[in-house]
This record gives sequence, C-alpha cells and structure tokens, in this order.
Amino acid sequence: MASPQLENGYTKIANEILDAFIGSKATIPAEVRRIVDFIIRKTYGFRKKEDSISLSQFALATRLKKPSTIRAIHKAISMGIISRTANGITWKYRFIKDFTLWRPLAPRLIISPTANKSLAPRLPTKETIQKKEGANAPVPPMKTHNENHHSDFWEEIIDIDTGKPVQKILKNVKPGTANTMWSLISWAVKEKRDNRAFPNLGKQFKALKILQEIGVPPNEIITRWEEMELDKFYEKTGIDFMSVVQSFEKKAK
Repeated sequence: MASPQLENGYTKIANEILDAFIGSKATIPAEVRRIVDFIIRKTYGFRKKEDSISLSQFALATRLKKPSTIRAIHKAISMGIISRTANGITWKYRFIKDFTLWRPLAPRLIISPTANKSLAPRLPTKETIQKKEGANAPVPPMKTHNENHHSDFWEEIIDIDTGKPVQKILKNVKPGTANTMWSLISWAVKEKRDNRAFPNLGKQFKALKILQEIGVPPNEIITRWEEMELDKFYEKTGIDFMSVVQSFEKKAK
C-alpha cells in the first residue's frame, strides 16, 4: 500500500493554480493535463521555472505513445498553459501560471474529401502511398546505436547509398556543422527510431546539409519532424531528414 509522505519530497504550488485547474473555463483534456503536471513536477518540484525535457521523458512519465505525446504538447502550447524555447536540439518547457492567459482549444475543422472535390487529390490515398513506397524492396539490417559511443564509431559504418564510410562523407563539412549534424542524427536515432541507426547515413547528412544551407535551425527541424508525425501519410511512409527537406520545399512553393 502506498503511503506518500512530505518528507520524501513535494511540489510547492499555489492554491490559486489548483483552483484554476478545477474550475477553468478552458476545459483541459486529460492527456494535456498529464503533460502540464509533468512539467510542473520537473520545474516547481525542483524549484526551477523551466527545464529541458525530452520527448522520451514525456512519453515515459505520462505513459502516452510518442505521437499522442506530441499532440498533447502542441495542445498545451496552443491553450497557453505551457511555453517552450529552443535549447540547442532540445526544448526548455515552462508552466504559465497566469491562468487568465489560458484559453480553450480551437474547434477542430473536419473537411470531407467528397465535400470539395478540389481538395480530394491532396489527401493521401492507397494509390499515392504505394507510389511513394515503390516496390516492397527488402530493408537492410540496421545497426544499434549506443549514444555513449564517440562519433568514430559511426565513421566505421558504411553508407549503403554511396558505399563510403561516413568519415569521408563528412570530409568537407565544417566541424561545428558536423557536430550539429551528429547531434540531430543521434536525436532521431534515440527519440524516433528506438536506437536503430539509419542504414543510409549519407542521405541523412546530405539532407541536413541542405537544411543548413537554406537556413533552417535545428529546433525547427525537430519541430517539423514532430509535425510530420501527426500526418497519417507519414505513418505509412516513415520519416527521415530527406523527407523533412521535401516538407520545407513544399511549404516554400
């Protein structure tokens, strides 16, 4: 039987905030409340105003699947209950205690493909997904990534697209840019691919180089990836950094 005691730690929070949670005009969905409570625990619980929190931490603590976690975070931000700022390739989250700024979620607009035929071709279909996927080619085995390994470990991996070691692919890349690329690759492997390394690292570095050249900062790359995860089309096709490039190119047109 659980027996929580203040002596084992507590989170100091004003009664006004609890009253606002109870009687807020902006109804807070259960999954959003989990996100907000976890941010409060990670900040007020350690006497901090903000803290860097990874997607994996959110998912583990709230027991939400990562796509649901992403949606809940976006909802909490749109409701004005939390805010986040870029912190390298991660985010720093803050609870907004001014409950007068909280607002209800905007009503969701659902458009039927048959209601406006001009919109129907834009929606993903079985045929377009099959064209995107192409033939059911066998997927090459992926190596497991250990985040404690130095980048030299990665340099021993041969890229299947070029047949070259990653070390040669990075030969003409500036050290600072290369470090940022490594960080983004490591983030994707750890947070999005269950520690499975990309089999085509050359393609990923080429994509990251394109994103760097067009001036997309790391935090926007991560944000776009997470937005793409909410799209059912990418649930079928999968996401990598080249598909992030294509997403930015489509938006620019």
